[in-house]
Amino acid sequence: MSKERWFAASLLAASFVYAAASSVGTVKAAAASALDHLFLIVMENHSYDEIIGNSNAPYINSLLGWGALASSYYAVAHPSLPNYLSLVGGSTFGITSDCTRCWIEAPNIGDSLDNARKTWKAYEEAMPTACFVGDAYPYVQKHDPLVYFNDIRTNATRCQSHVVPYAQLTADLTSASTTPNMHSSRRTDVMTCMTAPSARATAGSASRFLTS
Repeated sequence: MSKERWFAASLLAASFVYAAASSVGTVKAAAASALDHLFLIVMENHSYDEIIGNSNAPYINSLLGWGALASSYYAVAHPSLPNYLSLVGGSTFGITSDCTRCWIEAPNIGDSLDNARKTWKAYEEAMPTACFVGDAYPYVQKHDPLVYFNDIRTNATRCQSHVVPYAQLTADLTSASTTPNMHSSRRTDVMTCMTAPSARATAGSASRFLTS
């Protein structure tokens, strides 16, 4: 199956400094400044060419001046779930569908962040309750890869404090990855998606937080 582009907009508060080695040596990186916060907002189902330069997506296009544009970034599979699993687990784990009971026993990005003593949280739009398992349209589990990992889902305390409804984002920002529901994940036309309140609020809240 041919790969389709998977559009991911990331708002990063980071500064990287590189030191070049001699022409006969290896390239050596200097210490990077520490990240204070990182927001990853994933949108799908519209190609790169449908978004970049499209006047119906002015906010997303306005972000291009903030950082780098990954013009050759592609999905690893189709449909949705294998891509999301790769994003947080580094593999599709052999999964080729949007299954809802294909549990995974493997390390994930949550484990890495916990081991590094970094805080993290996933904000899921329209999720009925924290760590909800199953579909409750417009919330769909296939867009929430973290609940597929046994060491997160089966640990109630950990899961309920890390995989939460989108509504909690505002409260956390006042003390801060949000997954859109089926109405705001670009499954509709570009204009509808970018005028959806949750799409504007998510991007707007993150950008205001990073620049405050």
